[in-house]
Amino acid sequence: DLTQCIEESVWGNSRFARQGNALFGQRVWSAGNGIVPQERESGMQYEVKAFDALYQSISSYIHNLNSHKAYEGLRFERARLKKENSYVSGYALSGTLHSYSERGADYIDALRALIRVNKLGQFENAKLIPEQVAQIFN
Repeated sequence: DLTQCIEESVWGNSRFARQGNALFGQRVWSAGNGIVPQERESGMQYEVKAFDALYQSISSYIHNLNSHKAYEGLRFERARLKKENSYVSGYALSGTLHSYSERGADYIDALRALIRVNKLGQFENAKLIPEQVAQIFN
């Protein structure tokens, strides 16, 4: 989800995004497989998972949402909306992400504010065209 990418990577400016192509703040508990957060509490062992390429971060994020038990509610709500031929929006699905962040409801509020303020709903049905190559310049 574009909104989570924005929130988790601080619009691509976080240390995790810049140093480890980590767009979604996914945690890993094997030492050396990620980047140690500067604000990590004493005694905690997790790192933020690092990737060789951006697409790997996206692929891992999608796999996480579609397979981890914590996101069963998201998958259930998505299936329910599709079955009812209702519009499946990021705004609606964001309400199921209580477990994605320790911030809980505040995280969901932040996601929904990003969607509203930046009019991100207009990108709901955007598709990448495989024949075209995007270039990013620093």
